[in-house]
Amino acid sequence: MKSSLRLTASQKQQLKLNPMQVQFGRMLELTGHELEDEIRRTVDDNPALEIKTPEHEAEHADTEEGYNESAEDLQRADYASAEEMPFAGAQVKRGDAPQPWESTHSDGSVSLYEALAAQLAFSDLNDEERKIALYIAGNLDDSGYATRVPVEVAEDLLLSTGYQPSKETVQRAWDCVRSLDPAGVCAVDLRDCLLLQLDRLENDDEDHRLARKIIGVYFDLFSGRNFDQLRAALGVDEATLGRALELITRLNPKPGLQYNHTMAEEAASAIVPDFMVEVTGPESLKLTLLSNIPELEIEKSFEEGSEIVKESQGDEPASVKRARRDAVLFLRRKRDEAKAFIGLMKIRQETLWRIMSAIVEIQRDFFLTDDKSRLKPMVLRDVAAITGDDLSVISRATSGKYVLTQGGVYSLKSLFNEAAGSGDNTSAHKFVSILKELIADEDKQHPLSDEKLTALLRERGVEAARRTVAKYRERLGIPGAKMRRQL
Repeated sequence: MKSSLRLTASQKQQLKLNPMQVQFGRMLELTGHELEDEIRRTVDDNPALEIKTPEHEAEHADTEEGYNESAEDLQRADYASAEEMPFAGAQVKRGDAPQPWESTHSDGSVSLYEALAAQLAFSDLNDEERKIALYIAGNLDDSGYATRVPVEVAEDLLLSTGYQPSKETVQRAWDCVRSLDPAGVCAVDLRDCLLLQLDRLENDDEDHRLARKIIGVYFDLFSGRNFDQLRAALGVDEATLGRALELITRLNPKPGLQYNHTMAEEAASAIVPDFMVEVTGPESLKLTLLSNIPELEIEKSFEEGSEIVKESQGDEPASVKRARRDAVLFLRRKRDEAKAFIGLMKIRQETLWRIMSAIVEIQRDFFLTDDKSRLKPMVLRDVAAITGDDLSVISRATSGKYVLTQGGVYSLKSLFNEAAGSGDNTSAHKFVSILKELIADEDKQHPLSDEKLTALLRERGVEAARRTVAKYRERLGIPGAKMRRQL
């Protein structure tokens, strides 16, 4: 077979982003804190970029001569730090109330394991039993349930350490962990967890004994909400059964979760809103861009330095000319990078303002009333129709951003929602609000089925299929009609 060379022409579409577009997309996604860190890094890396000093501070720095030290300042200058001064921090100005002692301490949040370990330190277990108890405590899940039973604990210790404790030793450590607070910890299942909590109750009246019998003997009927069969099996009236069930419902099915909520709370408390929408009148709103981004400028020597270098030309050695040319290129490159970065900051702020203004325009009723049921169906295309921005730009601009309203702080992503039904202008938030209202007002002895909920929603002007109702009900964590039944 002969090989030959030939030229062919073909058309090909290809999308390429320049480095500035890539950097803009990345910076648009950054939150306020992340952008501040990015600016600090850029200022440190680029000598042509600097943070602009406010005019009043600059004037104050120029007029101040630096000879206004107080007696305390002069005394402090004799020591390397304030901590080395005798009686540091103990001086109080005349007329001021003494300040309370400020000590550094943790926020007090501990994990479930740490809480159990602290209690085991004061138990009457010996060293061997305490080590086994700590191992058991370390193998509890987030809800406080045991993932390893005593037999498996003994096998784990044998495989990991080569030492096999006796059954009595493991059982004593197991019982000790199950006796710790919170009550119900180290249970093997829900039935065991509820029984552990019932055993902790000090009272021993009829309701308590009946509740323990329900969980211990008739747990299947209880979990299946078969109250008629349960009442017949126990031979009690409805009022007596109701008191026992009320006692059971006050128990905690997941006792360990109270130690695992701190991370979520800390994350929520660390949220810093990027926008603020204020109600300034019956039908007027004011949008503010909450930004601590400093104003940037070009460092003066880089702004004029390249021109000065250009003027210094003459009969010079080649090495000097090459070094001078490299210096000019360096100045220009850093200056251009600084100008581009400042331009990106300006475009970012304008883009965020434009997109948020469109969101406020669409969700005007929500911001005026702070009623989530007033949220209109809104997707990225609706915002793009107003701003003209690409969908990816809007998605990046709203990612991780929050807005402060008169009712609290909301994620921008939570303001986007599709219509609940096809051809319906009811938002998902309003649909959920009506669904929760219907379930809250239902007859607890005869809960509403999904078919009945669909019919009631239709009476309120919300068109949705039964499977849509079931989908949103499950998203809310609301069980079916049978499981919602109460006496």
